[in-house]
Amino acid sequence: MKNRINIILILAIVFGAMAAWGTYQYLEHIKKTYKASGKFVTVAVAREKIPARTGITEQLVEFKEMPSNYVNADAVTEKNDVINHLSKGDIYPGEQILKNKIIAPDDPSGGVAVMIEPGRRAATIEVDPVAGVAGILKPGDRIDAVVVLDVPGKTKTTVASTFIQNIRVLAVTGTAGTGKDTGQPISQLITMSLNPLEAQQLALASARGNLRLLLRMPGDQNITPISSSQINNLVR
Repeated sequence: MKNRINIILILAIVFGAMAAWGTYQYLEHIKKTYKASGKFVTVAVAREKIPARTGITEQLVEFKEMPSNYVNADAVTEKNDVINHLSKGDIYPGEQILKNKIIAPDDPSGGVAVMIEPGRRAATIEVDPVAGVAGILKPGDRIDAVVVLDVPGKTKTTVASTFIQNIRVLAVTGTAGTGKDTGQPISQLITMSLNPLEAQQLALASARGNLRLLLRMPGDQNITPISSSQINNLVR
């Protein structure tokens, strides 16, 4: 009796495995048929919940092949169209990522936050037309920053130091010029992308010294070691 039960169990396992294998082969056949006919599409889906206004990284996304008739017409199919973008609203695990639910890094509608690279910060300073390169700075420009300040010591020394270089301008608020009523220079707010140390240095420089921004030509991203200058460096 016991042997008979064992035989039945073995047969059940064998037939179950055969059925599973047959189903797998059938599904693979359908998949290959869809692929051959171009009816399978690779789609970006959320690997886990992506909260609203979250920067989308490779860890949050996976690409899956789906039958084309199950793919939303607005679904993202290319890696470059989703990585480093910003989610407009919540995106749930397994959900197809749609183009109208994300914001591109260069899309102004996403605000400054979407333009900040990983590991960097946005910082804003107020500059007059002289410090701000006559008001010609535009978002996307690259700049250096020079600070002129007094260095404490036995003998007060005034130095000029180029303390940050090749910084990207994220936003410019206001129009530089002269007020019609007061005749005084109108300042601008310049927001730039900095690493945390540069942000600290900029905060200190703007609080304790006089800043000058230097505009770079497009494509020039070279970092050049520059020694600080003192008054006696100007005398030949």
